[in-house]
Amino acid sequence: MYFTLAAVTAIWTTLFFAFKLQLSSESASRAVSLVHSVLATLLAGSVYMKEEYSGLGTETTKAQRYVLLFSITYFLYDTIIGLQQEILELHFTLHHIIAVASLMYGVIYRISGWELVTCLFFAEASNPFYHLLFLLRNLSSSCGFLYVLVLMAFLTIFLVCRMYLSSVLILSVVLSRYTSRCIKTMGIGMLIINTGFAYVLIQQIFCYLNGGQLTLG
Repeated sequence: MYFTLAAVTAIWTTLFFAFKLQLSSESASRAVSLVHSVLATLLAGSVYMKEEYSGLGTETTKAQRYVLLFSITYFLYDTIIGLQQEILELHFTLHHIIAVASLMYGVIYRISGWELVTCLFFAEASNPFYHLLFLLRNLSSSCGFLYVLVLMAFLTIFLVCRMYLSSVLILSVVLSRYTSRCIKTMGIGMLIINTGFAYVLIQQIFCYLNGGQLTLG
């Protein structure tokens, strides 16, 4: 398992430096994040759709473990690049600590795989559009209509999946007697971070409605 973590983390890092040959550091980082978010959404969504609901706090399946390990490697890579680029902010650090800790818990103890993969699916679903917004805004000057379409897709999926479905799932996990205290605690932490992200998002939208510039992405 540890060799796999190191190997795939190295692949993410190599991909970043490959993108950096043509892009700025931030754009290269967003390009890698876009690749991960698309793959993570497809993988987690596939497992979510194919595997029957097994209940909260139940044994992690082999497919669920692979999905969790895949995203752990990305968060490890992203933390390494954040340190290397000296761009680690508080919310960024807290998000990655909670994400890695909760996903590793499901892998090591082999429980709560269903809720972790489902939460990952809900959380990642809007991220491809979020990272695409940044790339459109910074790499192209003639994509106004496309930017608006991607923005609408992001806002819709973010509100439905990350804020509503993810919140319902986390609250169900917190209230369940079958989930561990560790998973409950990390779920609450992720809910707080999601709420903070939503607050920033709402602020930007109000700023835009009042004549300011929208800088999502």
